[in-house]
Amino acid sequence: MDQLRDGPGWVAVAGHAKAARIAASGLLALRHHLAGGASLAAVERGVLRVHQACGAPEDVIGPEQILALPGQVALGQLNPPAAPDTGLNDGQPVGERLAVGRVRGVRLALSLVGRVTNAFRLREELSDRGAVLLGTNDSELVLHLIAQSAQRTLVNRLVDALWRLEGAWTLALLAEERVVIARDPQGFRSTWIGRVEDGWIASTDDCALRATHAESRRELRPGEMVVFDGRGVQSVQPLRPTVAASCAQQVLQLAPAEGRPFGTPAWGVRVALGERLASECPADEADRVVSVPGAEALAYGFAARARLPLVPVWSADRAVAPAVEDGAVALVVPGLATGVEVRAAVLALREAGAARVDVRVGAPATVAGCRVGVPGPSSDEVAGRPTTDLAGWLGSDSVGLLALGSVLAVLGGPAGWCAACLGGKSPFNPDDRGEQLPLFAGASQPG
Repeated sequence: MDQLRDGPGWVAVAGHAKAARIAASGLLALRHHLAGGASLAAVERGVLRVHQACGAPEDVIGPEQILALPGQVALGQLNPPAAPDTGLNDGQPVGERLAVGRVRGVRLALSLVGRVTNAFRLREELSDRGAVLLGTNDSELVLHLIAQSAQRTLVNRLVDALWRLEGAWTLALLAEERVVIARDPQGFRSTWIGRVEDGWIASTDDCALRATHAESRRELRPGEMVVFDGRGVQSVQPLRPTVAASCAQQVLQLAPAEGRPFGTPAWGVRVALGERLASECPADEADRVVSVPGAEALAYGFAARARLPLVPVWSADRAVAPAVEDGAVALVVPGLATGVEVRAAVLALREAGAARVDVRVGAPATVAGCRVGVPGPSSDEVAGRPTTDLAGWLGSDSVGLLALGSVLAVLGGPAGWCAACLGGKSPFNPDDRGEQLPLFAGASQPG
């Protein structure tokens, strides 16, 4: 895999007569996620029904499957492709199917998006106590932690399990007529809640709320848990928030252009980055600007600041010759990982007749694979990119990359962001050291 791709996403619905239909609609809005299938579960009168399959999400969760999942609570997840195609991030899986199990007589479905960095140690401890784990799915791991907790209530058993997790994740649990969602204490991933008619909806992505015509209420706080059940909605803070570490790549390229990861409008930030890129890495000999798919906002900002025309060139992944023939092209791309896709884009422009191609990148080059679950190339794959004569290797006339300090300045300063894949300091400990997080007393209603 050349570039980072957004991994699995989930949508949970509670208190709605057509919960599975709403959840499915939300999932279909997560088209920017890397998906090789989908899972959908619903509960009616205490009976949990689950449908999971590989394939295009719109085929996996069609009308027939939705009708077979009645109930007022539902949980859906986009599943990653099979392991050989996921780009396993330094050998670490980014997730599997929705985990389903039985805990003290109650069937549960659980989705964890991200990575538990101390999972290896936890699996060893569970195995020593007799647990049988079928794979490396962190969602399955959490189910086993819930099952082995000595706490009496389901929510307390979940809290007990979350205390033991390290890493970056967002989680949704479906049990009986209840949905519980939680976010890791560093807030690496977004988690949103809103109202959909008389019910509630929660998702990893705010675009799922818009797609279901929900009224977005707010983003979960780092370390927060929200419970939706027959008694209403309750918010607690079981995990102490630590130094914020929101994923910068969500804003830079992973979220859709209309998205607002962490409340930050992706389109506006990307336009500002494009303007800064044109100022700090100008393409003085270019007479037009083009972009790869997904970098439209970045290219728009670059073209506006450079006072050059922005021309469309891609149709069915091929360059449109009349737009670039005999031209000097500034090719704007959001990132540079292994460089395979950028090399292909440069070659396509050359074959379409471009006389000059200057590559401009809206971020520093990726220096490492993500250690906390964002699918993409491994550190070894990134290290295979040449360190000298990058332009010659890409086949371009020049290359310009925006510095990390400039990116963070546009994002609002260095604090609060994880940009380890771009050379920043990692806020996550990749090994098994760390302490459990204390529970905050008290509860509040979400705003």
